[in-house]
Amino acid sequence: MRRGFVQSKTDPCLYIRNNNGVKMYLLVYVDDYLLGSSIEEEIHRICESLSEEFEITCLGGVRHFLGMEFQQEYGVYQISLSNYIDNLIEKYGVRDAKTARSPMDIGYPKQKEQGKLFEDATKYRSLIGGQLYISVNARPDIAACTAILGRKVSAPSESDWTAAKRVLRYLKGTKHYELQLGGNQDQQLAGYSDADWAGDIDTSVWIRTFVRWRSYFVDKSSTSQCHPIEYGS
Repeated sequence: MRRGFVQSKTDPCLYIRNNNGVKMYLLVYVDDYLLGSSIEEEIHRICESLSEEFEITCLGGVRHFLGMEFQQEYGVYQISLSNYIDNLIEKYGVRDAKTARSPMDIGYPKQKEQGKLFEDATKYRSLIGGQLYISVNARPDIAACTAILGRKVSAPSESDWTAAKRVLRYLKGTKHYELQLGGNQDQQLAGYSDADWAGDIDTSVWIRTFVRWRSYFVDKSSTSQCHPIEYGS
């Protein structure tokens, strides 16, 4: 780009500019743009430059973006998706349902039988897609559950649909949870991870979840018993 931005190799919607050590980030999604920099004057300069070529409106500090809600104070950002969760709750008819204390029943992954197929696989895929969006952007606490449910999108059963709605009932009771970015560098991140040996009935592998925003299979032949917790922004 003429203004010195270079497209990210890992995210085609992200553009980065490094001007004399001052970095600026431009996130583009259709007709929504998000500019970020440690120097506010640089953001104003780019907005003025873009307005000369395009019809744009600069809205100031970010409050809402693609369903995400932002609060910022003293260099700390809190990200939540409470309105997005409310829309899913309304869409899938769990407004009056009881909340769930955990996102998934401990017995669900151990079910051996497929059971009766769910009549609307497209509806199931839509719900899982919404939950994946939530988990990726601000709620890593449901990442493992949505990954498990995502394996069933080709032919979901009635029990899979019930499990997916349980995640939604859990989100209903925890929609106020926020993901915090930034803050006191002296703060210590504490995280806990657990796994049951060969707990997956289908593959005989076990799953471990890291704070690094991902969960994945571990081969059952692994002999390691203790795993460090990683953190990545």
